[in-house]
Amino acid sequence: WAFFRSPIPLSPSRPPLPCVRGGKQASKTVSETMTTVGLERAPKHRHSKPATPSVVRNRIAAMQELCGPDREALLFVPGVDGKFNDGARKALNYLLYGCSGLEILESSRHNPEQEELLMVISAGSCFLYVGSLEAHEKLLPLVGEVPGLQLLTTTDEEAADVDLCEERKILSFLEMIESFNAVGTELSPPADGAAPSSADRVMEVESWPLIQVYGVEELGSRGFFTMRHAVSDVAQELRGVYARLDRHAAETVATSHVDMLAFHWETAVSVLDLHTPGERLLVEEQSIAEPLLSFFSYGLLRTEDAAEQEWRRPRVAIGAATNDRSAGNGARAA
Repeated sequence: WAFFRSPIPLSPSRPPLPCVRGGKQASKTVSETMTTVGLERAPKHRHSKPATPSVVRNRIAAMQELCGPDREALLFVPGVDGKFNDGARKALNYLLYGCSGLEILESSRHNPEQEELLMVISAGSCFLYVGSLEAHEKLLPLVGEVPGLQLLTTTDEEAADVDLCEERKILSFLEMIESFNAVGTELSPPADGAAPSSADRVMEVESWPLIQVYGVEELGSRGFFTMRHAVSDVAQELRGVYARLDRHAAETVATSHVDMLAFHWETAVSVLDLHTPGERLLVEEQSIAEPLLSFFSYGLLRTEDAAEQEWRRPRVAIGAATNDRSAGNGARAA
């Protein structure tokens, strides 16, 4: 929340800008104001810090809290094997690659490394299949602190043969999932906004290439996957996990987002620096709040609870409206 009380002294860290005489209201746009502050001073976007072994351990433990008698395990099948399931991509970004916030959603949809990964998480164990030697060497140090983790991979001979590699992946998947009767995964939302039945949504899993080989007679004639394993959608629960501000996410905020917020704050304050203390009561509140509002609106993009976050919207209130939380950001009479 931003509250400004007039008069406000000029920032000692910045030379004063030319004052506007005559009591005219400010009419600068955000881009014009940012140009005054200096866009070259705007901090560059930085990605989240890479995951560490403790981050991977703690985040897998957070996922394990979602498992219980009614949902024994979580299944994540990324890439072509899971028909490019977006939920699996987001889960692996969160668990293994250190992504936080919107970066969980926005990071690459076609990470070649994820094509060779499968993951099953239960309350007391964790299975991770890694199909390439390069990914294995990269991920092995990260998962070393995870209690009860079983890391499955190919032999050198299998890695050199595509068919043997695919066979190892299928056999590893069967080994990982066979002991669980109820599994959860993130299903795709309806594309047309309709509300299909839960049975229709669960059948989405049967269209995944890896699941389609589950019932192959040569592998044991198990039948349909959903006939032997109850499947549930955990999209809502996963969003709750991703929204938690753990230590790693807090470090990302402190090192990546705080300086960006400070830049927009300075841009907003620079509007006041265009006026003498007596003239600031004539400044439109909206012109001051606009840089912070733009930053806030960007942060709400693609969030599920944008409507609930509206009460956090930044506001600027000057004069008699300062203590009125329902006021601010509007045009006022002089």
